[in-house]
Amino acid sequence: MSDGTWSDTAVSRQIGAAVLLRRLAERGLAAFADAWVDDTPRVRYAPRVVSDTAKELQRWLNGHPGIFVRVDGKAGKLTSDAFRAVTGHYLEGDPRESR
Repeated sequence: MSDGTWSDTAVSRQIGAAVLLRRLAERGLAAFADAWVDDTPRVRYAPRVVSDTAKELQRWLNGHPGIFVRVDGKAGKLTSDAFRAVTGHYLEGDPRESR
């Protein structure tokens, strides 16, 4: 194995940085350009209310691999499920949040 050469079977002996970056981000010590930042208006679980902020969240969620939600501005179960898949938390106010 050498630099600049691809190998399907090579195993890196270096410590992965992804875990360290994730932990730094969780503690607020690192930020990423595509992150849903805390100063963004919060989207509350509201399956019957249409909101531009919920549409913005749904577009952001759809940018993540394996996630697709309808951009309809309704922050319901599917949007909350997608938010949990990306962030580890349900939307604020989701009845499943306290379980």
